[in-house]
Amino acid sequence: YDEEDAWFYVNFVTPPDQAGLPGQTDHPLTRLQLLFHGEDPELFADRVKFAFESLKRVQSRARLNFVIDNMPIDDIQCLDVDQVSRILELAKNSTVLKDGGIEPVANDLVKEANLDYA
Repeated sequence: YDEEDAWFYVNFVTPPDQAGLPGQTDHPLTRLQLLFHGEDPELFADRVKFAFESLKRVQSRARLNFVIDNMPIDDIQCLDVDQVSRILELAKNSTVLKDGGIEPVANDLVKEANLDYA
């Protein structure tokens, strides 16, 4: 086991070669790929199943975010001036944002609202 890169190096003995000597090869494996003799096989199977389901969820979410980030925005209607001013007034009604806390990020928030809801 190599603690630096968290790989288990497993030595498999391969069938004898032409000279009659068995070959040995080191294969780097992760903990998820190894079932030790003292482990419960059902817990191991559950761990592998959970890992692959998590992988599928993460890949699906990454694909969705990629598609959303790369959608064309040429024909999107923008919020008009009245809608923007109403949104900013409603945001300024909160006690935290009354003291000018929204002014530095107002333009970024309006751009995001235009992309998300227009």
